Amino acid sequence: MPINYKRGDRVILEVTKTGSLPPSRRRNMIPAEHGETYCFVIELCGTVLESGDNVRVRFENGKTQILKCNDPRLSKPGLMALLLRFSRFPRVKSRGRFPSQGLI
Repeated sequence: MPINYKRGDRVILEVTKTGSLPPSRRRNMIPAEHGETYCFVIELCGTVLESGDNVRVRFENGKTQILKCNDPRLSKPGLMALLLRFSRFPRVKSRGRFPSQGLI
């Protein structure tokens, strides 16, 4: 059963990446066979902009992405994660008075 998200909810998306120089906030780092690259998991902190069957999420780097509500990589943060990473979640501005102003 998918989680019901609403506008302003904070979410964490786990993304698997590969690279030769993993960042400091990586998790589950696994070296390649000869050690020239690494596979690791990054947690992206985001805020829900729109919800429905899909959710539109704005991440800490300013990019937006449309994801399925039942995506296993997407989750709501627990209390400790929310407290430790609070500054990484982007703020959602309130809607304007006119419909043409959009969500941003």
